[in-house]
Amino acid sequence: MATTMCLLLLVPALLLLLSDLQIIQCGGMSHDDGSNIGKDESALGKPSNVTVSCLNLNYTLHWNPPSSSSEDGTVYYTVYYFGLGFGWLPLPSCVNITQHSCYIFPVFNTHDDVFRDLKVSVQAHDEAGSTGAPANVTFNPLTNATVGAPTVTLPPEKIGPYEAVAYLKAPISPIGDTVVTQQLTEISIKYNISVWKQTTKILEKSLASSIDMTHLTDLRPDTSYELRVFTTYDTMYGMKYSPDVATSTFTTKQKSPSYGPDIFLGRISEPNCAQPNIRNITIKWKAPPVDSWNGQIPTTR
Repeated sequence: MATTMCLLLLVPALLLLLSDLQIIQCGGMSHDDGSNIGKDESALGKPSNVTVSCLNLNYTLHWNPPSSSSEDGTVYYTVYYFGLGFGWLPLPSCVNITQHSCYIFPVFNTHDDVFRDLKVSVQAHDEAGSTGAPANVTFNPLTNATVGAPTVTLPPEKIGPYEAVAYLKAPISPIGDTVVTQQLTEISIKYNISVWKQTTKILEKSLASSIDMTHLTDLRPDTSYELRVFTTYDTMYGMKYSPDVATSTFTTKQKSPSYGPDIFLGRISEPNCAQPNIRNITIKWKAPPVDSWNGQIPTTR
């Protein structure tokens, strides 16, 4: 009899526990993989072509609108991120937005985040409250980051007739306001430097990103050039090239001509009895070749 009474008392408790579990599963958000951020209960599809750009560790999520859109007005988007120990959470600055991108760095803003897989998701919903399925993406800053070109400076006092000095400053990382090359120490980052005279490349070399200056040699006086610098870096997937190119134009200083003019003796006037000590002499000359001028020759004397 006592056993029967215990069973009768346990059955309602078990039913109540099962009921609570059902409520948690149906009404809660199990965000372990992002599949249940929202159910596809409308004509809204999920955003397509979801990508993350990681230029200089500034992470931005991009996406295209769903292929099937709602007829209930404007489509809004909410971005979620996976927080360690917290599951999927909405990104406060990207809730109910209409644009197709979101700056997600504020929630992945530590040096440790550079070395782990980061998860984000975007979900569409309309004014009627219908919600489409989420679109998820995982990225790793260390392997997916793009390192931009350095800032290039050519001080006028460092530009001579035959060479110039260029100073290079790596892009600033938002993590600790330090240069991005100090955050990505595990990647071999180099600068590709080239000097162009119109469409002809006259100089090319590669420098480690730890070097902040370079000498540009074998230049000609009074000649215009363009300096181009971009970043290359090795990852586990091979060499990558940044599409970001820094350019700077400069003109070398003039220098004295390499050669003087060719002089020809012209005519010597006949002696004048009234002025026997004075005679007129005519001298002619020919300018040196243009490529030896080393600049402009405004006058000849």
